[in-house]
Amino acid sequence: MSETNEPGRNLYASPSAAAPPVQASPRSQEGGRSLLQTVRNSQIIRGALIQGVVLILVMLWVSSKDNKKADPPSIFLLVGGVVLVSTIVASFVVPTLMKPVATVAHSNELSEAIMTADEKEMLPTELTSLLQLYNIQTIVVGAVLEGGAVLNTIFWFLGANRLHLLFVAIAILMMLIRFPTVMRLREFLVHQIRSHH
Repeated sequence: MSETNEPGRNLYASPSAAAPPVQASPRSQEGGRSLLQTVRNSQIIRGALIQGVVLILVMLWVSSKDNKKADPPSIFLLVGGVVLVSTIVASFVVPTLMKPVATVAHSNELSEAIMTADEKEMLPTELTSLLQLYNIQTIVVGAVLEGGAVLNTIFWFLGANRLHLLFVAIAILMMLIRFPTVMRLREFLVHQIRSHH
């Protein structure tokens, strides 16, 4: 029987890998996750974080309509700006410090399969640790940016300086620009595999 027609054969395994850190098995795709499933989870969480900021902003805006505030302290604006810049920088730096639980052997075949696989197709369980890492990184990025947005929302409520709203908008925009997509997940997986070659 031809090897390519063997039932349950893992098409993602590299036949040329001499000593891969993770050995593929004929049942390696059982219990795996698809690109779409992984991205949907990350999108739901990122959307919830954005929605949380917007809801807090709306509630504070409604609460402050009839309240007269004194001149806002300039320290609020300074701290809000510094926190915004710090959270944006941290959202890029922190994910690079996070490593997968297990590495996957590099192969051109595996990278090619990831880039061409249907988004609903189950990926090998060998990629589970990388898929989990992607979910965790997207949560961390969203949470860090949300923190800066919420803090500036509170500063705006306390001081009524509209520049804080600009800071909030920038944080939300960064969360939207880096919104999880299937293509970004593909690129993430390929990069992780190649970087641990």
